[in-house]
Amino acid sequence: MLGWQVAPAALAVGFAGRVLDVEGAGGVAIVVSIEGEALVKPITRRVESTDLDMPSGQVTFESLPPGAIRITATAVDAECRATASATGSATITAGRSATIELALAPLAAGLAVPIACPSASPLPSPSPAGPPTGTVLATAAVGSQPAGVAVGDQVWVTNTGDGTVSRLSSAGTPLGTTYVGEAPRSVAVDHDGNAWVAVSGSNAVVQLGPDGQEVGRTIVDKTPWDLALDDWGRVWISHLDKKTVTVLHPDGTPFDSYRVEKEPAALAVGLDDTVWVVSARRDLVLRLFAEGTPQGETGVGRYPADVAVDAAGHAWVVTRGDDRLYELDMDGAIQSIRAVGAAPSAIAIDQQGRRWVANQGDGTVSLLAGSHVTTIPVGGAPVGLALDAAGNAWVVDTANAVVKQLAR
Repeated sequence: MLGWQVAPAALAVGFAGRVLDVEGAGGVAIVVSIEGEALVKPITRRVESTDLDMPSGQVTFESLPPGAIRITATAVDAECRATASATGSATITAGRSATIELALAPLAAGLAVPIACPSASPLPSPSPAGPPTGTVLATAAVGSQPAGVAVGDQVWVTNTGDGTVSRLSSAGTPLGTTYVGEAPRSVAVDHDGNAWVAVSGSNAVVQLGPDGQEVGRTIVDKTPWDLALDDWGRVWISHLDKKTVTVLHPDGTPFDSYRVEKEPAALAVGLDDTVWVVSARRDLVLRLFAEGTPQGETGVGRYPADVAVDAAGHAWVVTRGDDRLYELDMDGAIQSIRAVGAAPSAIAIDQQGRRWVANQGDGTVSLLAGSHVTTIPVGGAPVGLALDAAGNAWVVDTANAVVKQLAR
């Protein structure tokens, strides 16, 4: 193995070695950018360097959709100026794997220029002036027994009681309602503004266009429970009663299906396209590689209900049975345990790293920023929560069949 390598995964995001000083180029980190035909948007990752003598390496991709990919690796200095770079390409075939050898070449003196360079550990940024955090900015009526919510350019709410999805503007104005089938539970929005809906009672995943019209329907395994999108635009679906996790291509056609013996429920996709899966019936959090291979499992409190992943790759899990929020590092080790409200049911993490938790049992939202916890009364029974691009929280109150927008 040459110097540094990218760990096998669906996306290049982790390093087994570290990078590198190229003939005095002064690299302190490497930035990897990936583009591909099957990639919804370019992906950029940064990893800090510890070894400064490894100018070449190997990038291995596995479990990828077919198509061409292009990778650029750039060594950067402490000010995020490029000091050395390399490019490579490959075509992913039916075997869905490829290996690319790269040798970083130093840039000529005086050509070290700034590049777009994400932080290795993003720091919270201060909130702009505006209404006090938690202020109700909008309240909108939705369908019967609402459950899930997702926000893109619009707000989408699943209504399990009447089999519909409500569509709202970013200001909370109702735009329309679409019938999708029996007991739609969860919803996610893709890069093009389409909504993907897990319809548990109909054993289907339905794709709705930005206008709310159905544009695709895929019959899947029994009881699709939750879904999430990865950086390739693929749709990951948990099946509580079938003990499987299904993956669909961005066009809705089947990609793969993986056996997960421990009743997968809520799930989230994190760094390296690691998939975090909650097993509420076993009080476990499971970790899967992007190709579905188990990485490990962690026991948490009673009845874990939801999971979200922060910018550092840590998973945050709420447990309904003991009113707790668990933080797990990328290896699944528990890093912290915090008290929240009664019967927490959903969690989302904003760009500042704050954790928003909907507490169904006492009608509150807990907002955790560092060691500080703020309790925001919202009333009813909040069961779903999502954040918009501005950082405001949208909370589903299933008892009153409304969704509320809370100021960031």
